[in-house]
Amino acid sequence: CGWSRIYIMSAMLSFLWACSDLWIFIYSTFKGSATTGLRSKKIFSRAHGGRPFCIAHRCAAGEAPENTISAALYCQGKGVRWLQVDCMLTKDKKVAVVHDMKNEKNLTRLCGMPEDTQVKDVALRDIPRLKSRIPAPDLCDPGLEIETKNFGVDGQRVCELSEFFSAIGPEMGVLLELWMADETLVKLVVQLIRKHKRAHSTVVGNPFSKSTAAYLDKHAPDIPRIFHAMELVFMF
Repeated sequence: CGWSRIYIMSAMLSFLWACSDLWIFIYSTFKGSATTGLRSKKIFSRAHGGRPFCIAHRCAAGEAPENTISAALYCQGKGVRWLQVDCMLTKDKKVAVVHDMKNEKNLTRLCGMPEDTQVKDVALRDIPRLKSRIPAPDLCDPGLEIETKNFGVDGQRVCELSEFFSAIGPEMGVLLELWMADETLVKLVVQLIRKHKRAHSTVVGNPFSKSTAAYLDKHAPDIPRIFHAMELVFMF
């Protein structure tokens, strides 16, 4: 019975991970925040608009250089209303729009940096330009490569979140995943969301961090957040 429960829990977590970009529908409405609930419904209603609901993962990483400004604008041109992007904190405390997990070697894949390089250990200014051809992420077709030179300067570099927000405007929906359980990162992201007047069009969080969820509930209850994995498990 014990092993069966472990198996079921593992299967549920795998399912939630595979469907992580659908968590945009699961707002902190369930936490009892009337303000957040109203905002969440407003976001869903305007974003859906009777059309198929599409979230471009890493700004359509299978068609454009992932998590770049050029990729975001490419998605806008295709009529996409929501983007999923990833943020990390660099060594010099800049909020960089990039995905990087330990052992994934993403800076190697994207920029040709040494395999043990992680975003948190590098200043933003020291991250090289993207390679002219980058392998698409694992979720894309095997062997697929993206020609970054076809997307101009902004498709060949890792940018800051502030300039990313400026480029796409306040109405483009963003599902913003923070892949570090770091209070400084969350604090800076909340500040940027407010600065760019995006509390109505951004869903933010870390699907595996209770501390991130707690910070957002306390300091940014008006900004919809992603539920972390264990919250979703206990809903069932």
